[in-house]
Amino acid sequence: MHDELSEQAKTICARHYNFKSRSSCLPCPLISECHKPCQAHTQEALSSWRERINRLAAQQ
Repeated sequence: MHDELSEQAKTICARHYNFKSRSSCLPCPLISECHKPCQAHTQEALSSWRERINRLAAQQ
């Protein structure tokens, strides 16, 4: 399991997300996983989400 987002994922997010307006995610290639609702709010669910985001970022 991953404890944090990969550097690739962070770079992609920084390129597409505007922290001031909290917008512009639409063209982001990670949006399909990033915006998926979480079934359970647990550490395991968060780790699984990070793993999916990191995997998707590695494919870019």
